Amino acid sequence: MMENFMVEISLPNVMDDEFLKLIPLQRTFINKMMKRGIIVNYSLSLDRGKLWVVFAANSVFEVKKMIGSFPIFGYIHFNIHELLFHESSSNAVPHVWLN
Repeated sequence: MMENFMVEISLPNVMDDEFLKLIPLQRTFINKMMKRGIIVNYSLSLDRGKLWVVFAANSVFEVKKMIGSFPIFGYIHFNIHELLFHESSSNAVPHVWLN
């Protein structure tokens, strides 16, 4: 059964040109993972110093492997927290589409 893991990621204090070039690749990677349901949430702090990512995975090892695939991996430090549960308003209320 899939578990949820919150990953707190510290971004570099100084974002050089090489890091900035990786941002579009990172966004593309994240979007693919979100479409597959592997990444549940992805948030960036206002000061651009932290990312918070909620993963659906079978183990901490799987989460580490996925983080290792991030284009920005060489620039980050992270902590993984296993969650007892992860709820959001988007999960509680079904979307209604009016055509």
